[in-house]
Amino acid sequence: MNLTLRDMTVLQTDQMTITGIPNADAERFTINIGHGEGDVALNFNVDFNSKRVVMKTLQGGSGSHEQTLDSFPFDKGQVFKVVISFSSEKFTIKMPADTITNYTNNFGADKFRFIQVLQDLRIKGFNID
Repeated sequence: MNLTLRDMTVLQTDQMTITGIPNADAERFTINIGHGEGDVALNFNVDFNSKRVVMKTLQGGSGSHEQTLDSFPFDKGQVFKVVISFSSEKFTIKMPADTITNYTNNFGADKFRFIQVLQDLRIKGFNID
């Protein structure tokens, strides 16, 4: 299941919570937050094949500023919750197994209007507080 929200402003005082279940045969799922499909401040990519979580920025469709998480807190077929908050300096991402990481907000923006959740998962809940 895919979810794309456009023209819905998310401010740095907001917190996004995404609850989902990766498919039993999942290869990957992705969460994008930014200004549009080619301009993504946070591309959060969970790759089950390589057991890696990779975060990067997409500007003009090209990736840069790649950062890899040291652990892999996701399991196929298991419910997960990802909580994302941000400031103009960084994103803070909370994941299963009490895993927390930060990623630089390379856009320096205090609001975004594009959120996307893609690929091999079933979205159980999406909330912005």
